[in-house]
Amino acid sequence: MALSGPPFCYATAVIEFVLLSAAISLDLDADWRLLDRSAEITTYKLDITDTMHDAYRADGRVCAAQEDLFALFRNVEDFASWLPRTVSAERLEGDDFSQMIYVVSSAPWPMRPRDMAYRIDLGIGADGGSATVTVEGLPEQVPPRKGRARIKGATGLWQIALHDGGADLSFMLHLDLGRIPAVFSARSVHHAVRDALANLQARFPCADH
Repeated sequence: MALSGPPFCYATAVIEFVLLSAAISLDLDADWRLLDRSAEITTYKLDITDTMHDAYRADGRVCAAQEDLFALFRNVEDFASWLPRTVSAERLEGDDFSQMIYVVSSAPWPMRPRDMAYRIDLGIGADGGSATVTVEGLPEQVPPRKGRARIKGATGLWQIALHDGGADLSFMLHLDLGRIPAVFSARSVHHAVRDALANLQARFPCADH
């Protein structure tokens, strides 16, 4: 399946969903450790040095056209319907291929809801059969909001490999959620990548699943 439209270039420094003070590089060639494998989704963990927060990844297949997948990331107001723990999301500025958004996420009681501004960039591979969505957390971009705790850092990457009838997706995410116990933070990020992909599989099911 070829991607329609001209090739778009964008900075990979797009995600500073980036943690702490140093940029975290997320890619499929890193030393990912297998956590769980099922017929629909495989999850992995990547140890990140110099931080207590590791990165997590989920791989799976959906049956959707390129236009449908890109529409997911352009329709910011609909994020709460498929991105885990998302309470609300709004676009602050940008266009169809690069936008800044503000997201509020739920947290278990008694912790306050989390919030963050993100830069999201969509890119089409030169081969016409792949695409990426990069996410960069911008904790200083929006003033603090009453009743909400700012996420300290975030780096995310969606790798999309298109094929006839659908796409293979890899969702990689590294988060510093702030003053949350490390065990809960790890479980939360692991579940976030897995459940986000599961939600997309439910929205765009394949006949063999």
